[in-house]
Amino acid sequence: MPNRNLINRYPGGRPFSEDDSPLFFGRKRDLANLNDLMFIKQMVVLFGKSGYGKSSLINAGIIPLLKNEDNCIYFLIRFNNYSNKDGSGGLSPVATVIRRLSESITTKNRRFEEAISENSFWYWIKQHQFAEGRAKQFKYFLFFEQFEELFTYPKEEVVKFSEQLSQLLYSSIPVNFRKSIDDMDKLGKMDREIEEIIYEKPELKIVFSIRSDRLSQMNVLSTKHPSILQNCYELDALDAGEATAAIVQPAKLPKATFKSPRFNYENDAIDKILNSVTNTEDGKIETASLQIICRYVEENLVLIRNLKNITSDALGDVTDIFQQYYESVLSKFTPKERESAQVLIEEHLTDGNRRYTFTGDYIKSKFGIQQTILDTLEQSSLLKKERDAKGRYMYEIGHDTIVTAVNRVAETTREIARDKALKKKEDSDRQYKLEMENRIAEQQATTAKLQKAVRAYQIAVVSGIVAVLLVIFSVIIWRRSKNIEDNAFIQKNAAATQIKIIKKNKALHDAKSLMNVGDEYLLNLGKNALSNAAHSYQSALDSIKEYPSDTLYVAIKRKLHQLRQPTQRTP
Repeated sequence: MPNRNLINRYPGGRPFSEDDSPLFFGRKRDLANLNDLMFIKQMVVLFGKSGYGKSSLINAGIIPLLKNEDNCIYFLIRFNNYSNKDGSGGLSPVATVIRRLSESITTKNRRFEEAISENSFWYWIKQHQFAEGRAKQFKYFLFFEQFEELFTYPKEEVVKFSEQLSQLLYSSIPVNFRKSIDDMDKLGKMDREIEEIIYEKPELKIVFSIRSDRLSQMNVLSTKHPSILQNCYELDALDAGEATAAIVQPAKLPKATFKSPRFNYENDAIDKILNSVTNTEDGKIETASLQIICRYVEENLVLIRNLKNITSDALGDVTDIFQQYYESVLSKFTPKERESAQVLIEEHLTDGNRRYTFTGDYIKSKFGIQQTILDTLEQSSLLKKERDAKGRYMYEIGHDTIVTAVNRVAETTREIARDKALKKKEDSDRQYKLEMENRIAEQQATTAKLQKAVRAYQIAVVSGIVAVLLVIFSVIIWRRSKNIEDNAFIQKNAAATQIKIIKKNKALHDAKSLMNVGDEYLLNLGKNALSNAAHSYQSALDSIKEYPSDTLYVAIKRKLHQLRQPTQRTP
């Protein structure tokens, strides 16, 4: 059974921890410079690009040095990005610091607590002074890791943090505590030893670790801390010599507690690694990128392939290692587990280049992730697990560099999904077209059969009909001749009727013309007008005497009657 206490020679995607101090190579100069600056100045801002190793320098470099001192007490503090996705909102920055300062205090000084009851940074540092006693002068170091996360919180929370830190740094006793202490002193309730410690200003050292691209955000704190950016230390990327030490030295350490035996890098392999991770513009090398490659070498080339000498050919394409690193972790899961892990990492723990932190309980309840999956992700250094100020296990992506690899895989996954969707649509369209063609062919075949059957039926029907037609043909001929005779009679009567109509219309037309002539005579009243008019009316009346009921006949008759009256001389 493998020894679970054995460790890797390279932390991989996560920052170096305190336990990794023996493996921390390549930062000797930065370690000495930052340590000296911390002891000289009260506040130091450690800044550098993501992936350059700020957290590793503090945890695996500075902290072990402080632990060797018998009068140094340190507090590692991190806020995590503000997020209310799980509904809790998490601890405020002030509450986070207080929780961290108070967690190692097992017994509070009750006499001091009677004088000061407020929960503050200053109060808890004082409790440490009481706990450590006055035998030696202690130095208190507060390390704020990934300090840029503070500025993701609501503005009022940032202001409260700034005020609390100001009280702690710049006054022996905050103004709001002075009255309580003076009142107790006047009443004789203030113990002299307690009073001396209360007025004794602690030696405090504050180190803010922040990304270079977020450094300007610290100006938000300048109102209460005008000198906050006065002492800055830039952690640059590794140079070639430092990077070579970080690659080679851990591999040379004796087997002891390591999973892998000692191994060696050939010069061509070192050159290939450096060339692949060196920025072509400035020649700089990210620590995190280097560690992921070295971890890949240890696990895949040394432990799996049993190589003792790492060559350039054995490395293969170094540029694919980051993606392989992420995908190799995912490959340890079943398809369903892998899908759940990818959704968690690519859609919830990351957002662009930002990392988010969630409690283990929330991840398991919200996303249905099993603890075994979280353990695998954490053991692979893809995720980092830490306890927060409430004692809860918090999970996040191991490092910003991994976020880039995650984004690459996520984009590849999306491209594959798009390609699959497109192929599925093309296959569906192709299948639909094939089905339609088959249906058309079947329909055409069915139609051909029907047409053939119809033709056979038609021939049979025609044969039967011909016989019937021959029988009824004579009947049709007889009936047709009878119809012709009947039609001739009808047409003769219709013609006679039409002649009568035409004759009547002509008579009416002529009568109307004669009536109009008579009207003209009367209108002009020329020579013999009356007699001529009477003659015209009489002629018109005679021409339609066969139609005495027609309205025109009645009208002409009335005109003629009026004309013959002695007093009527006009129509």
